[in-house]
Amino acid sequence: MSVRIVGGRQALAHSHPWQVLLYNRGQFCGASVLNRNWIITAAHCVNGTKSKHLLVEFGIHDRYRIEPSRIARTIKKVYPAYSGKSTRWMHDIALLQLYEPLVFNPFIRPICLSAAQDTVKQGERTLITGWGSTQGTGNFRYLHEVQVPIQSNDQCGLQGIRRETTLCAGLCENSTCDSCQGDSGGPMVLLRHGRWHLVGLISWGFSCAGLGVYTKVSYYSEWILKTIHDSSSWM
Repeated sequence: MSVRIVGGRQALAHSHPWQVLLYNRGQFCGASVLNRNWIITAAHCVNGTKSKHLLVEFGIHDRYRIEPSRIARTIKKVYPAYSGKSTRWMHDIALLQLYEPLVFNPFIRPICLSAAQDTVKQGERTLITGWGSTQGTGNFRYLHEVQVPIQSNDQCGLQGIRRETTLCAGLCENSTCDSCQGDSGGPMVLLRHGRWHLVGLISWGFSCAGLGVYTKVSYYSEWILKTIHDSSSWM
C-alpha cells in the first residue's frame, strides 16, 4: 500500500503544509489538502476500506511527536475515480471528504490543483514528499523530500495502462531518486509562476530507486471539480 522516498533529504519543517498522513488500519499513505473539506490520495490506499477505518492527520513534520500544529480528522466518504470494471491501477486516484472542515493556518494549507490543459514536460524536475526511507529501508521520523525528473512513458514501459492517466519519473543523473514502499498517494508537485501545483500522486514503481509511476492529476481535474461540486461546495 505504501511507497518510500529514496535518495531524498529531510524537508524544512512545515514547508509542505498540504501534506497529509493517512492511516488505514495500521498502515499509512500520503495525501494532499485540496480545500477545507477535501483531500486527495491514491485509490489503492483506500480501496475496499470503509471510511470509518480511515484517519487523517495534518500539520505534521515529526511523525513521532505530538506537535502543536498537529490535528486529526475522520473521513465522511470516499470517492474513487474508477468503477468496478476498472483495475485499481488504471485510475489510481480518490477523493476523501472530511467530516469536519479544516481551519487553515501556516502549517495547514491547500495545494493548487493542476488544470486539465496543464502539461508536464519530459526533463522537468518535480518534488515528491513522504515519511519513507532514503535508502528504501524502514520509515522516517521526519518528512522527507526528493526531486524526480519526468521521463517519457516509454521509459516506464506502461503496457496495458492508459498513458494519458500516468506520469513516469525517476532516475536522476548524479544519484538515484524515486519513491518506494511507504508513502503511496502522496503529492508530486511542480513550481509554476511562484506557486506549487499538484501534478501527480505517488502510485507504484518497478523497484526501490527505479522508475516510478504517478497518477497524472490534470487528466482528472474535471472529475475532481465535478465530484466536489456535486457533493458540496469548493471551500
